[in-house]
Amino acid sequence: MDYNLEVTASEAPVKNYVAGGEILPFEYVVAESEILEKEIIKFNQKIKEIFGKKYDLKLNSIRLCVGTDENYVTIDESNLKEVDIIPTIQGLQEFIQANKKSVFGFTIRRYDTKKGNLIFCECELNHPIFDIQSIKIKILASLSQRGLYMQKHHVAYGLHVYYILNVSRFSDMIIRLFNELNIPIEMIYLKRKSSIQNWRATECELDEKNLKNYLQFNYTHLSHSDVDQVVSIVRENKFNFEFANMMADLLNKMKLDRIEIEDALYSLGQEDIAAAAKVVVNYFGFNEQNLSLPSNLDFNIIKKSIDELDRYIH
Repeated sequence: MDYNLEVTASEAPVKNYVAGGEILPFEYVVAESEILEKEIIKFNQKIKEIFGKKYDLKLNSIRLCVGTDENYVTIDESNLKEVDIIPTIQGLQEFIQANKKSVFGFTIRRYDTKKGNLIFCECELNHPIFDIQSIKIKILASLSQRGLYMQKHHVAYGLHVYYILNVSRFSDMIIRLFNELNIPIEMIYLKRKSSIQNWRATECELDEKNLKNYLQFNYTHLSHSDVDQVVSIVRENKFNFEFANMMADLLNKMKLDRIEIEDALYSLGQEDIAAAAKVVVNYFGFNEQNLSLPSNLDFNIIKKSIDELDRYIH
């Protein structure tokens, strides 16, 4: 949904030079109050419907514009307390409804100079249910994206609403909340899996012990000796985590098949490890001639192992 923003020059060029004064952005930005009704109050109502009526987002910061477009004053969350308005989203909703004609928008509550963000609204709810540690909502505009909005949309700013949930697991109630908000749960699972994979790869590439532990845990048919040989080739050739993971996966499958056929447990030979390295290098489109491998290898055995490993790729 498109919302209206009014942008006017501020007194920042003068006030920012006053010692001890609050650093101000160079524009005053006023967003229409419909944003609060559609994006924040509606979200709060969904929380009450799903988790219970007693739960209410705490209003940490906001600055409302009261009056008319040409002549108005601003009030923040501390002013609401002074007139006995509970600083929650429910309290904000009641205040806006009682002053529908005079509350026409809200403006910048604070300026985050380190990140270059204009913060309009912040609210949170802690531990509504066991699986959720906190729910936070922020409405902000990023100064770093101003040029993008001017170029693509011909507007000075674009407001962003962030719903930040700190959860221990995806329970049925959380999934229901996402469904009520039309948030595709499949996309969240995908991004979560992607972020975990990136974190795992980084940890394994930074510390060889982490890589050994990961391979040993995930590829149970590989012995300690097998893993040591894989890691040795990875280290020698400066392979990344993706190479190491694929090598171990192929060798684990090959060893499992061999155990089932021969009914015996054994460590893989150097030729088997070298063959896996060659297969993976070719798979990713690199030149196997640049591979650094142990000397005195039997290339007939390597060729036989390559033929065996190729079956697990195609």
